[in-house]
Amino acid sequence: MGLFDTLRTTSQHSQDFTPEDLALLEKLADKIVKRRMSVPAIMFFESVKPMNFVGAQVMIFLQPFVTAFFTLPEYDRLRELLERRETLYKFVEILEKKEDDFLSIEKEMKKQRKLEKEKQKSKKSSKKWWKWWTKKDDNQDS
Repeated sequence: MGLFDTLRTTSQHSQDFTPEDLALLEKLADKIVKRRMSVPAIMFFESVKPMNFVGAQVMIFLQPFVTAFFTLPEYDRLRELLERRETLYKFVEILEKKEDDFLSIEKEMKKQRKLEKEKQKSKKSSKKWWKWWTKKDDNQDS
């Protein structure tokens, strides 16, 4: 089976993804978003879409390094998935959704921290004022 036969058969795969495939793509997206590398990853995947088959073959060379993140069967399945061009579209879509969710959660947490900080600041400022006032009164009495 030559290169052109392989390209022809990979383009004939169905566009449906199994739940296991989607879970694997989401696992990869979670790892990328957790490391805050979603923008470079999206740029990378968008730029290599025309060469996705070659990139998937390069993954064979990188297999010993990446097995720290994925098990061997997961990695092989991910390589097979990335040979299909529609997988890149789906993966970028999943990655963008995960990034949006992460940013909205982070924004909400930042807002809550800011409110808590303002509450603590207002409590501290009222305590400082009262302590200052009492010290002044104590000094006047003596």
